[in-house]
Amino acid sequence: MQLYIPRRRILLPLAAVLVAATAGAIAIAATRHEQPRVFSRAATVHDALPSRAVGFLHPGDSRRVATFTSAEGNARGVFVNRSHDGSQICVWDTDLESGAQGGGCNPADDFFAGHAFTVSLGYDGGPAMATVHDARIVGVVTDGVATLEVIYADGSARRVPITADRGFAYNVPFVLLRRGIGPVALIARNGAGVVIDRQVTGIG
Repeated sequence: MQLYIPRRRILLPLAAVLVAATAGAIAIAATRHEQPRVFSRAATVHDALPSRAVGFLHPGDSRRVATFTSAEGNARGVFVNRSHDGSQICVWDTDLESGAQGGGCNPADDFFAGHAFTVSLGYDGGPAMATVHDARIVGVVTDGVATLEVIYADGSARRVPITADRGFAYNVPFVLLRRGIGPVALIARNGAGVVIDRQVTGIG
């Protein structure tokens, strides 16, 4: 389900955008209890959520898995945050200056929900594709993912870099949006190049 808020940031709960592909066509790599790898390392001063950020849940343990500059020049970070009671794990696309956040949460005991990655899409403007701007796709991948690609409505594909902490952040090119071409899916492959997950995402 895609949510639209005029001229405001989109909030997509992770569970709402985890869409299973055709049965039998893709080998899903994630195990039920797989956790984000980043929690296996010690926290640093850079892992804390910005003081201005208002979390959906009472904040607990957090890690920054990606840092990037948005298409409009804003410094942003992707944070994985475990709730204070340990029941939820959230992924936040966060403006590092204002603390504004978008993202969503999944149960901690089934964070990846049987998938190889989580994905959250945020953007301003809309609903017409040509009026969308500052569109971003962020998330976290399991250890089984070697490469990640975003697929566009015209059939083209773009590689999405994966950080050492298994996070990703991708700016949707404005030139494509102006032409009415938006992202339709993300595809994950393992080290052998086999597709292990495909999840639908889009604008509008």
